Amino acid sequence: MCEGKTEVRLVSRLLEERLLSFGIREVFDARPIHARQLVEFEAQLATVPYSMEIEVLRIGDTQRDELDLSRFSSRVADGLLTVRKICTKPEIEILGILAMGWLAGYRKSGCKPKAYLRQFQPRFDFPAFIENADRQTLVFALKEYRRTKRHDGSEGYLADLLRDAD
Repeated sequence: MCEGKTEVRLVSRLLEERLLSFGIREVFDARPIHARQLVEFEAQLATVPYSMEIEVLRIGDTQRDELDLSRFSSRVADGLLTVRKICTKPEIEILGILAMGWLAGYRKSGCKPKAYLRQFQPRFDFPAFIENADRQTLVFALKEYRRTKRHDGSEGYLADLLRDAD
């Protein structure tokens, strides 16, 4: 479950490149879902047999809101539905900054990631970057993000989902 369309593109690319520790067959509906709440794909979720375990990977830069799991309370109580937060604070564009090696300048700037990128490349298109970056650049940016950012204990990193997560 991806918060934004850019996250959907990134996760799709990671799946296509087989960089994640799980494959497309393990992804609900065989694609990342653009949604902020479970209610947005509740009907599809209801088609999953009750006995099947479901882990929702909530990928995005905003993790403040809690998911409303009340409609799935019996699945949650039985341990059949869990939610794991995967965070890209402050914005997913931070991955572009890391890939370009601009973290130190970004930190000094006080800008938001998107604004910082546009200072150097006014037409910086992060979705195009995701599609055109080589595999090594994507993996480097994800691992560098994990190395340089600190989250609270309830939030994970996209790098944790990589096939080679070390």
